[in-house]
Amino acid sequence: MESATDSWPLANAPLDGGIDLQCLQQQLLSYAHDLSATLKHLRKAHETLNEVCLATLSALAAITEARDPYLAGHSRSVAMYAQAVGLEMGLPPTQMESLQHASLLHDIGKIGVPDSVLRKPGPLDEIERKLIREHPEEGYRILSGLRFLGDALMGVLHHHERYDGRGYPRGLAGEDIPMLARILCACDALDAMTSNRSYRRAMNIEQATAGLIEGRGTQFDPQVVDALVCVLERFPFIESPIAPIRATSVLYDTTVAVCEELFSAQPHVRELRP
Repeated sequence: MESATDSWPLANAPLDGGIDLQCLQQQLLSYAHDLSATLKHLRKAHETLNEVCLATLSALAAITEARDPYLAGHSRSVAMYAQAVGLEMGLPPTQMESLQHASLLHDIGKIGVPDSVLRKPGPLDEIERKLIREHPEEGYRILSGLRFLGDALMGVLHHHERYDGRGYPRGLAGEDIPMLARILCACDALDAMTSNRSYRRAMNIEQATAGLIEGRGTQFDPQVVDALVCVLERFPFIESPIAPIRATSVLYDTTVAVCEELFSAQPHVRELRP
């Protein structure tokens, strides 16, 4: 039976050095196969390294939160709200992944804030407020070498920008603020409003929803507020049995699956697909 190389005019003709082209082709194919296998192995190793880096950073963020008993589980709660909003707004899968990363890591810059500031029971003075306001840029600096985080880095850097341009660190406004950061801003505020603090008790879901609506168009993106309020009306997370997850999960890797399960009965909600 004629092989593929038999159809080549010079396939079996020896070169001046006596090299058989058919043999050379087989060697090149073998090298190509080995190279392909090596590249697959390297890609897998790179993915594993990224996962280890993300797990380590998430653990560091959790340790930072643990320094303040009022903030324990905050990033995982923000991730839950943010993923639900992302589903409601129909973000593509790549953006959903970046949103989860940004949610889990958005406060990692607080690792450099002294305990005396993080745990202060009363209002902060000007110097202490300045220290707190540095955490988005510090978080970005810590994470900037991890290229796989992509758009998540902009979410970390800009999650305290306000829609009216009065936020920090850059004073961006409106759609100049990355979408992930606009989502994080509202979800971060929601969890803050519904969590106990040393200086006040947590708001209930109705009070927090009113706070979101009040900040619509000033502190928060109107589109994000509408999506978040819609989510809360259909499923008030804070009063649900899902709440204990925030206290027991380490990385909250099942956020998307939980959100899809919660909204599986809502056919108009776009599902996340790989």
